[in-house]
Amino acid sequence: MPQTANPAINKLVTEAGNLYSLPSVAIEVLQLTERPTVDVQQLKEAIQRDPALSAKLLRVVNSSLFGLSGRVADLNQALALLGVEPLKVLVLGFSLPDGLFAEMAGEPLRRYWTVALTRAVCAKSLAKLFRGVSPDEAFLAGLLRDLGMLVMVQQLGEPYLRFLALANDAPEQLTALERQSLGFDHTQLTADLMRAWRLPDSLADAVDFAADDPLPLQEEGLRPVVMLAERLCQLVLDRRLDALPELLEAGESLCGLTKEQLNAMLDPLQQQVDQLARAMSVELSSEVDLQKVITEAHQQLSLASEQYVSDDLAGKSDDEIAEALLAESHEVRLAMREFLRGERPRGEALTRAEGAHAAKPKAAAPKQRADMSKTARTRLETTLGKLASSCRIERRELSVALLHVARPPQTESNAAERELKQALAAAQEQLQLEDATRLTLDEVRVAILMPGVDRREAVAYCNAAVEAASLGDLISLKAGVGTVVQVPNRFEVDRLIDGAAGCLNGTQVAGSTSVKSIEVY
Repeated sequence: MPQTANPAINKLVTEAGNLYSLPSVAIEVLQLTERPTVDVQQLKEAIQRDPALSAKLLRVVNSSLFGLSGRVADLNQALALLGVEPLKVLVLGFSLPDGLFAEMAGEPLRRYWTVALTRAVCAKSLAKLFRGVSPDEAFLAGLLRDLGMLVMVQQLGEPYLRFLALANDAPEQLTALERQSLGFDHTQLTADLMRAWRLPDSLADAVDFAADDPLPLQEEGLRPVVMLAERLCQLVLDRRLDALPELLEAGESLCGLTKEQLNAMLDPLQQQVDQLARAMSVELSSEVDLQKVITEAHQQLSLASEQYVSDDLAGKSDDEIAEALLAESHEVRLAMREFLRGERPRGEALTRAEGAHAAKPKAAAPKQRADMSKTARTRLETTLGKLASSCRIERRELSVALLHVARPPQTESNAAERELKQALAAAQEQLQLEDATRLTLDEVRVAILMPGVDRREAVAYCNAAVEAASLGDLISLKAGVGTVVQVPNRFEVDRLIDGAAGCLNGTQVAGSTSVKSIEVY
């Protein structure tokens, strides 16, 4: 297997190769079709050994996707009417290892199939406008492009599922955040996995691009077809109407695509995707009125400039979504580090399968008091009270972080303390916090008092500390943050303490490494 320069991708591909392989039918079909002369009878017999696969193939062949005039009753007819190549492509597309889907269910899996099938149908339609590109290969590339996503769900577990769930609100940021967190994205993993399975290099090369890569204006082959199909998916599934001008410009330059052709292509898209889903016995996320979306885009384009459309329809960046995505991408990075160490993240099967993420803390502070000694509590309240008074006068925010320090039994306390100091110093230097004060509450808990630091900065500080601690061998950190934006007169600091403690407790109960936070009033 060819090795990339990224050890994480290499290990993921090796692990996936050990756990999942193409079914024997798919391998046999590949071998038969690679021969100079294809024995159609042997090919038919190989496919017939998998009755479920045969049934899926016939259902798809009889769908509007292929547009055959009469009903195809058996594989003999299918081979005669379509030829070897389309059936080979369908066999590969429908023969994914079952184990790849073991940890994904519910809405995340429905979303996966909705995107994959829509992109596959779009790629097949677009390929017909390109010279020298097989529509069937384009269909397969569109269908398999997100395989790396399934592998990462398998190997990274709940942190990556939570990340995917949040990325549904900003799908165009997915691959960029993956690269930022891991140094690669799931499409690069897909390409290497395809090569490990000895699928054609043309397929692997075609899927290896990021969702936010600009569309090329001059390029031949399969890759620009899949890139156009990806952008078309963003348009119709995520209502990214701002993608339309770039799509039309690149489409016209690459293959002469016009608005009229795009409209004609989209008219049957919903029906084709629905039929394909039924043929493959998979569920879709939800129905989308594709024609309504494209009509809205054309109306806006006729009324205003491209820049207006982009500003008006693209959707503004949501601070809460951005903050949550950054927190989850941090946790994905930690999960990958555990995977590379051989400590694969695990979670409750139901939680992972549904892709649920822990609920956000409510705006009101928890009623229960933080569990700490009376002496530690008094010391913390006194110090925090003085800071609250000065922050009220100066009209500054006040944040407090409570950190739980875990260390293996019999770890020398001085060595653990050194690692803790290093982690906190690294975080303080990274965020350039000058006024942060540390209070040691007991053997396992530390408070960080941060006057003039808002909620987002406090969370970023804790994330940096958690990550810095994970680089060592002796300690691990979990954290919760409480923030008051405007300190009122006679503010009860115990509400801030208990808010941070509630967030810390939520992180510990969930087994999460992400930092939870709350704003109190």
